Amino acid sequence: VNLAIEAYTKAAKAFDYPLHLGITESGTLFNGTVKSSAGLGAILSLGIGNTMRISLSADPVEEVKVAKSLLKSFGLASNAATLIACPTCGRIEIDLISIANEVEE
Repeated sequence: VNLAIEAYTKAAKAFDYPLHLGITESGTLFNGTVKSSAGLGAILSLGIGNTMRISLSADPVEEVKVAKSLLKSFGLASNAATLIACPTCGRIEIDLISIANEVEE
């Protein structure tokens, strides 16, 4: 991840061309999401990148979901609603986790 951040930063300074972002061999759904979000998030926060790909060893639909969520986090996705669900506590009387997951899907 750190190597990718360094490489994209150098490339953005050296070349006046569009850059396609991606973290190679990011991994499974969970670990790949963490690695891709950490690396691509750092790069996007620098204003670098024109296109991107999330590569996961998972259903390609999950790649699209992660990519959209990452772009939403940086305000880069148009027409994207944000679901806010607070952590649950002992006072809650509904199954908030299931409801939040259903709404998110």
